[in-house]
Amino acid sequence: MSRKKPDSSDNPGLPTGDAAPNAPDVWSDRTFTDYSFDGADFTRLRRLHRCVFERCRFVRADLTEIATDACEFHDCDFTDARFNASTHHSSAFVNGTFRGASLFLATFRACKFIGSDFSEAEAGALTVEGGDWSWTNFRGLDLSKTQFEGVKLVEADFFGADLSGASLRGCDLARATLTKATFFEADLRGASLEGVALQDVNLRKTRIDIPLAITFAQAHGLIVE
Repeated sequence: MSRKKPDSSDNPGLPTGDAAPNAPDVWSDRTFTDYSFDGADFTRLRRLHRCVFERCRFVRADLTEIATDACEFHDCDFTDARFNASTHHSSAFVNGTFRGASLFLATFRACKFIGSDFSEAEAGALTVEGGDWSWTNFRGLDLSKTQFEGVKLVEADFFGADLSGASLRGCDLARATLTKATFFEADLRGASLEGVALQDVNLRKTRIDIPLAITFAQAHGLIVE
């Protein structure tokens, strides 16, 4: 399927060049379907508010330091896009592709990333507060020192991921894949690990609470009385 590409006659208003100071720095209530923003520079936009993007491409787009609020991105492609130091509140990125994307210092509050793929992404110092990130793919990622607080991560795939020093306090990791993942000095207090296989997980120096201690003991065949 061909995708629309913004041009002079069909321009969504991206501020560029000398006209940037006079261009709007906030998009509100805009809807785009099958648009290509490949390589677009969004850095002169300050905020996206209640915008909807359906099946749009943002390949290699620069969204550094942008803020989104109550936006929706459905089946969008963010391959190699940059989200560094961006902030997002109550936005939805459903079934998104973030292969090779950079999310360094990005913050997501009460956002949805259901079914999204983060293969080969860079997520250093990522902060996630609340929201639903179920069925996401984090396989093999370096997630060390990331902060997940009270996040729903049901059936998320962390196979081989490095979560050393990360915090997942209060997260719901029911039926998540943690095989060969590393949680060295991570914080799992208050997390739910219902239905998770723990036999091949590096949990050295991981901080846990009493309920999780019982879960770990039972996973290793111990009888708790």
